[in-house]
Amino acid sequence: MQNLHTTKVSADAHRNEQAAENHGLRFERYFTRRGVHPFDEIEWEKRTATIANEKGEKIFEQQD
Repeated sequence: MQNLHTTKVSADAHRNEQAAENHGLRFERYFTRRGVHPFDEIEWEKRTATIANEKGEKIFEQQD
């Protein structure tokens, strides 16, 4: 039979360990602006999309 050693850790010690793990890499904002959704920065073009089968018959169409 193996000897099994266990250690109890207090909740505070566990929280401190988690806080230490949360100090990962930090990156400065580069491609976006604070408070502006990235999709709002794009100039969108509306287009019609069509899918045809091998005979050229339209099987799906999405207008604008």
